Amino acid sequence: MLAVDALRILTGASILTFAAACDIKWRRAPDAAWGVMAGIGAVLLGVQAWLEPAFVATYLPSLLTAGIVAVLAIVGYLGGLIAGGADAKALVSLSILAPVPLDVVWTVPLESILPLVVTAIANGLVVGLAVPIALLFVNLARGDVDGWRTLLATRAPTENVRERVTWPLEYVDEEGELVTVTMPGNVPVDGFDRDAVLDAGRERVWVSPKIPFLVPLTFGFAISVILGDPLAAGLRLLLA
Repeated sequence: MLAVDALRILTGASILTFAAACDIKWRRAPDAAWGVMAGIGAVLLGVQAWLEPAFVATYLPSLLTAGIVAVLAIVGYLGGLIAGGADAKALVSLSILAPVPLDVVWTVPLESILPLVVTAIANGLVVGLAVPIALLFVNLARGDVDGWRTLLATRAPTENVRERVTWPLEYVDEEGELVTVTMPGNVPVDGFDRDAVLDAGRERVWVSPKIPFLVPLTFGFAISVILGDPLAAGLRLLLA
């Protein structure tokens, strides 16, 4: 169903790109985007089932897999494993939009037998691994090496730190001591005081970048459409 697949690709690419841009700029994505994606996905599923009498029987494993992804996204969000509501909503709506593999014509050269939503997530997770690698090279080039922070954060001028787009990893505690942590969750609420940190003599502080999961998910979706499933292809080569 090339026409249905084309609409899936257009819808997924446009809405994910829009939502990711909103999440980067405002740290939130409009809920309407996920409603539109899920609605279009449901319509396309109905059209495909109408045009292909054996649709459900043919794609039942894929449909069940996509359904499991949606349930896991909801459970993960309710259980606190997925921190962002937008991430969970994106996974649920993408499971409705792309619950089956794309036609082989769209996945050149690495065909995937998995639902598009699964390959998009897998590719997105691989893209996400590029972040610590990039931070490592940046920090090594600057001479900023400090344990795990070398992979998870970078140093920025204290006076330019914007908490909306980064997580400061340094703060001055109640005793006036400068404290540096590795994970953002270890910084107390309202723990970063720019002036206090500057007074403590720290002109550059470690900050963790706030890169929403929607960004690697969007790239993962694009990779799935253009290449298919590189991860599965790589595993097949290793096991061959």
